[in-house]
Amino acid sequence: MKILLILIFSIVLNLNYAICKKINSLVSGTDGYLYGTSYNYNCSSLSDTSAYIFKLKSDGTKYQVVFKFKSVLGNGSLTPIDKLIPNVENGVLYFYGVIETNKDSILYKINSNGSNFTVLHSFSSDSESISVPNSIALGPDGWLYMTSLEFANNQNATLSKMDLNGNNLTILHIFAPDIPSSGTHSDLAFSIDGKTVYGTTYGGGDYGKGLLYSISSSGTNYTVIHNFSGVNGDGENPEGGLILAKNNILYMTTMNGGWGKLGTLSAYNLSTNQFNSPVSFNGAGSNHYGANPNSLVQGSDGNIYIATTNGGANNFGAIFMYDTTFGTGKLIYDNFSNTNYSYFNPNGIIFNNNRVYIVVPSGGYYSTQNFGGILSINTDGSSPFIFDLYIKRIPNGCDYDTSILLYYISQTKVTTSFDISY
Repeated sequence: MKILLILIFSIVLNLNYAICKKINSLVSGTDGYLYGTSYNYNCSSLSDTSAYIFKLKSDGTKYQVVFKFKSVLGNGSLTPIDKLIPNVENGVLYFYGVIETNKDSILYKINSNGSNFTVLHSFSSDSESISVPNSIALGPDGWLYMTSLEFANNQNATLSKMDLNGNNLTILHIFAPDIPSSGTHSDLAFSIDGKTVYGTTYGGGDYGKGLLYSISSSGTNYTVIHNFSGVNGDGENPEGGLILAKNNILYMTTMNGGWGKLGTLSAYNLSTNQFNSPVSFNGAGSNHYGANPNSLVQGSDGNIYIATTNGGANNFGAIFMYDTTFGTGKLIYDNFSNTNYSYFNPNGIIFNNNRVYIVVPSGGYYSTQNFGGILSINTDGSSPFIFDLYIKRIPNGCDYDTSILLYYISQTKVTTSFDISY
């Protein structure tokens, strides 16, 4: 392992790299690629402060920068919000997304090959519209659903929707005044028939610790399903993860609460209307499987995979698997650390090609810079490898190209890929 780390360090130094892009999100495309967004991080001195859309194969090959936002939005502050939303239209894969600039916040649409970038809607230009959406989802009815932290002048959080052309913005619900200070950070989930939307709020509710709600896709029948209390094993502050699993159960993560006060996996059975928290996370150290979960995904095997920000062996995060058939769970990976050439605080998880992919926004192999990478593991935590994105300095110092270092942890293989195309 010492020899391997020296080799990696030598590769990075010899190529004179300066890291400046932090990975923001990751999704699976229908074309066999993984797509993600990255943004400028603490590199104001660079000429290129653009955010990117990138893609790569699930084995780390064929990495490519698909789109630079500065090409149409200029070179100011650009921050992608939430993840890309894939949608196949007339046989063509498109993505929808939201990006915040120093002047405006926009909903955009783009072809997966980086062409036909289209601004669909500008949020801050609408004096009586919603503010910047912090979560966006495509409903089964073909409408885009969004949660926002505030509603123009009255500062209340909202749930809204609009069509795929960016028109017909409809406010479905304005939340109570105690919601905005905490926000509506959760993903949205939909009933199979698309007639019901499910969501959570980080705060508010009867105990001020968040709630699970449902509402019809037309904006009627708003119902609070559960008020999180943080007592007797109940979670508090749901954030990041909400999915409707194949067993007709809604699963969600809470950042806090549970028996250990370190977060839960909570569940609501739509068939029986029963709510419980089957997993309470228990922190760091031996036989501890994580703390403060932030995201979850259901794999093709039916199991739920969860990323926690903290906890695990070194208290820098863990990956946990919950078996939905038997109601049992186990830690599958916690080799996160803040030492040199390591990664920590995973935040974001997807399932692709029978492997788990995790966005790890902190750590990296270049010096002690915290720009992160993408971790991939088998469903049992074995065969881990890292995709480490970093920036190659062009000799004239005027521009920067993104390259990738693929590092197979616990193996003897280190490869670099420079087949970059814009």
